[in-house]
Amino acid sequence: MVSPSLSCRVMFICGIFRCAGSERSLPLPPARDSLGICVVSVAVGKRFIDVEQLTGVTKQHYVAKWNYTYMPYKFDDEEEFLAWCHTTKLFKISGASSLKYDHPVMKYFTLAHALNEGGCSKALMIDADALIVNSDVRIDFNWPNAAKSSGETHMLFTLDTFVQGATVNLTCQGDDPKCHGTFSSHIVPRESRWCMTGDPCRNFTKFWSCLNTGTFIVDNSSVTLAFLTRVIQGTFVGSRALNCSTASFNPWHIDQCGMRDGRGDQCLSGCALLNSNRELGRSIHEMPDGISCVDSSSRPRMQQTWKAVTDLDNDGSFISGRQPLNDTFVVNIFGYKKRPVLFALMKVHPQLRQMFNDSTIQHMFDSCTPGVSTRLGSTGSVFVMVSRYPIFWSVIAFPTLLALILALSWATIMVWRRFSIATVDPRIVQSMNRSIATLDDMEALQHRHHSSVAQLLP
Repeated sequence: MVSPSLSCRVMFICGIFRCAGSERSLPLPPARDSLGICVVSVAVGKRFIDVEQLTGVTKQHYVAKWNYTYMPYKFDDEEEFLAWCHTTKLFKISGASSLKYDHPVMKYFTLAHALNEGGCSKALMIDADALIVNSDVRIDFNWPNAAKSSGETHMLFTLDTFVQGATVNLTCQGDDPKCHGTFSSHIVPRESRWCMTGDPCRNFTKFWSCLNTGTFIVDNSSVTLAFLTRVIQGTFVGSRALNCSTASFNPWHIDQCGMRDGRGDQCLSGCALLNSNRELGRSIHEMPDGISCVDSSSRPRMQQTWKAVTDLDNDGSFISGRQPLNDTFVVNIFGYKKRPVLFALMKVHPQLRQMFNDSTIQHMFDSCTPGVSTRLGSTGSVFVMVSRYPIFWSVIAFPTLLALILALSWATIMVWRRFSIATVDPRIVQSMNRSIATLDDMEALQHRHHSSVAQLLP
């Protein structure tokens, strides 16, 4: 494994430092002539790197419009990421001796690095599988209809439309899916407006129950860095040791800390804010200082979440009543089937079709992301092709050439069989039989090639 802080041969490619022979890359800090505002995301592992390279087209388009800085962090695997974490300022500040890979570690170490080492004055933290679909919105704490707590604002969070988390299975420990209770989406009625009524941004118990940290904004201040440090320190012991739970805060007893062994980013983010309030002797219902909050009834919506299994029809279109709003800032795609949701978004968001049609962005996308290509046809369909080999040869040229050879060879054999006579030289017969066997081998090779390409599709 390449050492994150030593002997990595660094090349400047497409706005990032990339380590030769590795997927690992660290972004450049903001340029002097930029606003110092950053869009930060992190991808660990090939699957999420491929997804981020696709969604990154929307983020690159967005930062170019506003003179922001795009900072994508990419790592081959968890081991490489954790080794890099040991070199950061946050690792030293947190007092950690070792780290366990989990969501808050992945998200907050990269965010802290963008602020500490990168020098960002303000940052939008956005998931790797999220797209920016409304480029007209600026990164700002003064979001329309945002509710602000007392003091200067340092962080802006968004609430989802339904309670987040799962029921708690107290008889099980660990991050095994069997240890989770029932997820909130299977319990909370879809028509519930609990997270959109009763001033959810002004009551901490409701705020934490509905909190979704797929997208949020922070500044580069001592308050923000203290919050990030506290979240990371929470990963050392877990939420149960810190007496953190949202199960008593909502009617369904859904707990933000009911999954991932109580070490999820939404769980520990709320836990850090709760314990700050406790130390100040405040009520659990009081919002902490310095927080701006946007609930899901605000327009433009800061974030919407979509999942192929629950939000799409069999034809790949959004289910009636589940279509995304026209002015939503960020769309977060969760679950394993991300491509169908992206295709559906292309149909309802013309700006996305325009973004992926732009020849400059397309050229940059192809050259910076070997193995992933996006094409938008005249009908608005997107074809995402993933392969281990360069796009042209693995997906277009090689199969086409192989099919042409098969067709010509088969036609030749049919003609020979039609006009052959019994007195044909036996050597010719043997040669043709060998050709038929070769064609069978080539057909099997083509079948294996298509199977390997299909397995690589996200």
